[in-house]
Amino acid sequence: MGMSPLEPEDIRLEESFLDAESLLRQWGYTQGAEPFLGRWECRNPWGIPGPLYVGDDDSCGTGPEAAPNNVYLHLQGASPGGEFLFRQPSTTYELRQVVEAAQINVVSEYSCDGNARWTPVTVAAWWESIQPVREQLRETLSRHVTNIRRLTAVQPSGVWPDTYKAEWARVQESWPPAALRRWLDYLDHGAETYLRRYAFFLSTGRVPALDEPALPELRSWR
Repeated sequence: MGMSPLEPEDIRLEESFLDAESLLRQWGYTQGAEPFLGRWECRNPWGIPGPLYVGDDDSCGTGPEAAPNNVYLHLQGASPGGEFLFRQPSTTYELRQVVEAAQINVVSEYSCDGNARWTPVTVAAWWESIQPVREQLRETLSRHVTNIRRLTAVQPSGVWPDTYKAEWARVQESWPPAALRRWLDYLDHGAETYLRRYAFFLSTGRVPALDEPALPELRSWR
């Protein structure tokens, strides 16, 4: 908590762009066959654009256990609920974990035909639509950080009055889970660059290089 957040210009995304759909075909997986039976019209709107997405999930919570770097389960009582991909896999290791998440999903709501559904225009529109959620996540995390700093400042020695112990327990219980912090961190540091690469991939059919010189800004597709 003592570290200052990194500014976007301090972040350089060094992950490769994975053509997951092509690799899944090589592994023998196709849309419409187990475990990829989800429906596009039921897609969780918070899921990041890409070849993989989750439909009307029952929120059993198995996905984040299988693929913690890619799948998030929202249990805050807000709509939409259920699990979704907050980050598309960028390595074969992550892709295998997402396949496992699909295999253990009890309602078979994972899908792998996103490339046929998304366009550069809708990718840019999704990025714009997720910004209110991003701001809400920032506010949630900031509020908890502020509460912890306020409480710990009461007694620097760590010996607190009894009146503060109950509040401290409540703050600890409501601390945002690590998965939510990973989701926000990716939205702040990585998602936009990935989406620019994905829009490039959709428009050209070519996997972009890490240092691709012709990546258009998302706003150019609006």
